[in-house]
Parts: sequence; C-alpha cells; structure tokens
Amino acid sequence: MGDKERVFSILNGMEESMIQALKEQVRIPSVASEGTKDCPYGKEVDRALKSCLSLARSLGLLAREVDGQMGVVDLSEEKPYVGFLCHLDVVPAGDGWSLPPYEGVIRDGKMYGRGTTDNKGAAISVLFAMAAIRQAGIRLKKGVRFLAGTNEERGSSDLKYYRLVEELPPVVITPDGMYPLINVEKGRIKGVFSIPCKEHGRSILSIRGAQAVNIVPAAAKARLSGITVEVIQQAISLYAGLETEEGGTQAGYEYQVEEISGDGPVTEITVWGKGAHAATPEQGKNALCRLYSLLSKLPLKEEKQILARLSKTFPCGEYHGESCGVFCEDEVSGKITLVHSMAFRESDRIRGELDIRFPVTYKAAEIERRLKEGLEREGICLEKTEKSEGHYTDSECGYVKTLLRIFKEHTGISAEPVSMGGGTYVHEVEGGVAFGILMPGEELVPTHGADEYILLRHLLLNARMFAQAMLELCGE
Repeated sequence: MGDKERVFSILNGMEESMIQALKEQVRIPSVASEGTKDCPYGKEVDRALKSCLSLARSLGLLAREVDGQMGVVDLSEEKPYVGFLCHLDVVPAGDGWSLPPYEGVIRDGKMYGRGTTDNKGAAISVLFAMAAIRQAGIRLKKGVRFLAGTNEERGSSDLKYYRLVEELPPVVITPDGMYPLINVEKGRIKGVFSIPCKEHGRSILSIRGAQAVNIVPAAAKARLSGITVEVIQQAISLYAGLETEEGGTQAGYEYQVEEISGDGPVTEITVWGKGAHAATPEQGKNALCRLYSLLSKLPLKEEKQILARLSKTFPCGEYHGESCGVFCEDEVSGKITLVHSMAFRESDRIRGELDIRFPVTYKAAEIERRLKEGLEREGICLEKTEKSEGHYTDSECGYVKTLLRIFKEHTGISAEPVSMGGGTYVHEVEGGVAFGILMPGEELVPTHGADEYILLRHLLLNARMFAQAMLELCGE
C-alpha cells in the first residue's frame, strides 16, 4: 500500500471524529465582538481558536498561538512550504433559520450551522488531513502549516498582524471558496453613505437591515410613528398586487405588521426575504430594498421623498449597480455586484452601508468615483470607503495544475480555474489560490444566509484532497 492509500485508509477511520470535532466548533458562536489585548476579537472567537489548537495537539500536531490573532499548526519542524489558511470567525447568524444556528444539527446527511461551510468545516478537514499523514508515519521533505485565522469576516486584520511578525509559506492555499480552484477574485469596496433626514416630526423611528455588510439582508425592520396597522396593511395589499402584475418580483417576500405599545400609534414592519453572500446577491432576495419600496408608498412626512430616492438608487431585484452608475464587466471576472445591506436611522439622517465586488481589470478609484457621482445625483453623501483591488494568480503555476489534477481525480469533474466575486482569505496574498470547499454543480450553500450547511461526505472528501495536495507538493 502506497503513502496516499495509507493516508486515505486512516482518514476513513477518522470520519466520525471529524464530524464530532466540527459539531464542537459550530457550537461556539465565534462572531467578532469588542476585544481585549488577550482576546483581540472577543471571547467567543478566542474560545474557537483555543478549541481548535487543543484539537490539533490531541491529534499529535505542533500547535501554538500568535497573540490571539492566529493559530499556527505544523505537521513537523521542517520549514513550511505549503500553508493552508482557514478562519474560525463567522458572520452573525441573522434571521430566517429553520434550525438552531449554533448546534450542529445533522439531518439527511448534512450538518447545519453557522460556519459549517464558511469556514470551520474546511479547518477540520485540513487538521485531520495533517493528522492522517502524521499517523501514517510519513516524513515529508517540506513542511506543511495550517493557519487558523480569527478575523477574516471583518477585514483580515489577523492575517495582516501575522504577516508583520512571521512569514507566510511560499505556497498559500485557502479552502475558503469553491472548487475546482479560484485564481481570480474581484476587487471590493465597502462604503458608508448617508442622506439628511429631519429629526422633528419624523415618521420613521428606526430602520435596520443585515447585521453585517457582506450579507444580503434576509429581513429588514422599520418602526413608524403616526401610521396605523390598517394603513400599512392596505398599502401592502395594493403594492403586492401591482408588483406581481408587473413581473412577479413580489414572489418570495413576506410581511409582518404589528402595533407597538407607546404614545400614539407606533407600528413595526418586518419584511422577510432571503439571505445570501454579498458576492452572489442573485441567490438572495434583499429585504431592505423591498422595505424601502414599501415605505416610499406610505403617507410619511418628509421621509417619503427620502425613501423614494433610496428605493430608486437601490431598487429591489437589481444586483449590478446600474442605478448607482457603477455597472461594468470584463471577460476575466464578469459583472460588478452591489449589495446595500445595512441601514440605521440616526437623529438627523439615515445612514447605510454597501458592499461592491468589481471586475479585476478595473481599479477601485474609478468605481469609487462612479459611486460617489451616482449617489450625489440623488442627494446621498458617500462618507467613507474601504477598498481593495482585484487578485490574480497565473493558472500556469505548477501548484495550480497539481491542485486541479487532484480535484479531477477525486470527482471526475472538469477542472478549470474560475473567478469569484467574493474575496477569499488569500485576496491580499500574492500567488495565493482558493481550493474548495464548495462543489460545482451542486445545490448552492447559503454560506452567509440562514440554514448554512455542509454535506458530511464532503468533510472526508475534502480531507482526502487536502492530504494528497500535502503529499504531492511537500513530498518532492
């Protein structure tokens, strides 16, 4: 029996342990929160990191922590040549779940829970791939390192910190995307905007959408003063009928209206849509944009025109920023995407946040200029932005070809590199690529939406492919 076959056989015997390890990770709600010196991203993220490193040590691997920012797990004391980069932090659970988001419920061959796919499932597969190689007694000529990050979902400051104090391995692979392999990632802009709105005599008391900027809102809420439940329900009935007649865009949205105790009529409207990752907004239904459309049809005061302008700028069902004036596309990475995800009612304005993923042949400064001009046409001020350019790794690199061949061997699926709207963990790493863990041709997993899941059989399949990559890339 060859090295590869021995490792695969060991992994087969580890499958139940992998499932249990993932369940334990999912039960930690590792959403970033206010940090301290020892726990820079909050206690729950730190708990996930320490749990991961404890698991690594129990598997016989060399594990250490870098100032609460990054976990480092080595297969041996050899200098690392290949690094597998995963993250243990997750986006907030959000709305719309049919199962508890932090329990790791198993049904029909799937484990449900926040982080199962993005990105804890991948982390578990990498760890067990390393452990199987160690248990097989195979000594690789080059080192393998697993990096367990803690802040990918909020800007990857963990990776920036790590790169200040230590070097990355020459080859960095992240299972934070999809198969066969991603070598092209769009650029990204996160923007904050505001529109003036008088404090006195206001109708809109509060408004909110998603809990993170890189999520298509599954639900959006607004509290209104001076408008009765009956008036709102009448508007919904009329609006729903008109929208359905115009093209069926009403399908997939639900409404809830209730009276809140207080002085005078105070009502709360909730619009339910469908969550999705901001990189693939067409997979969701933006509840916040739908809420704007509904509010603009109610007898509000000054805010009626403001909501009409917001609805015009961010129309429901539009994914590519046409109304903001930023639409563009290229052959390498496709069309730009734009998601307006978060909103807040403040004393004298409504403030919002948005997420843009733009083609790699364009520059962030050009997209920002177009966005600023498009918003200003509707009296909306772009207050600030965070920008990153696109990412590209040559598909002719030897390790890229090796990974593509391994994927085809295990799946039988044609293996050509693809581009991605989402920024993976290697977006700022020269030569980095994303290898897994989403499979082409299968049901799309709502990685940032409700009922995120991973197919249990993929835990083992991913581990087998990662192990083979370690053996081939580091055994020479």
